[in-house]
Amino acid sequence: MLLLPTLVCGLIARWDWPIVVFALGIVLAAFLESCLVVQPDHNSLAITQDPIAIRVASLVGVLLIAIFWIAQVEHHVAAQSSLGASWLGGLVMLTGIGLRITAIRTLGASFVSDICCDARIEQGIYRWMSHPGEVGMLMIVVGATLLLAAPVAMVICFVACGPISWWRIQRENELLRNCQSIARTPEFVALCHDPKH
Repeated sequence: MLLLPTLVCGLIARWDWPIVVFALGIVLAAFLESCLVVQPDHNSLAITQDPIAIRVASLVGVLLIAIFWIAQVEHHVAAQSSLGASWLGGLVMLTGIGLRITAIRTLGASFVSDICCDARIEQGIYRWMSHPGEVGMLMIVVGATLLLAAPVAMVICFVACGPISWWRIQRENELLRNCQSIARTPEFVALCHDPKH
């Protein structure tokens, strides 16, 4: 579905190396993410299950499809890419894929569309940076727009995805602070050590 414009345009336009790298990167990211994402335990109290967060995650998915489609159409119509920008875009995109996959592997079942706060994760990639999954997703989109020389898609990415990512990061930080405060209370500590729970 993500490659629909390229498949349609590819019938009349040639598949150049930026399109091939983009297609392989998207297929690789989708494959690895689908293999690594573990179904979360929805009975866990650690998942907030906020309908707004789920709707925002769905909106982000639709935005990503739209941005990728626009970038592909721009590439096929304008076809004015610079070699340096394309190489940089491919590198940024592949780095974003690696960062996102590393975040998913580190979180395992805690990688959810909503927020999970079993505990503050301070292992793997999370020792060095916060929100690598979100940063990786943004790098994938920005890298793809650079790779395909799609300035309109890049502007849409910054205008639409940037604020949403900022909101999600701030919301997660606030919830994690609240979870850490609750986790320090004597009642919570006693509940965690109660063998019945």
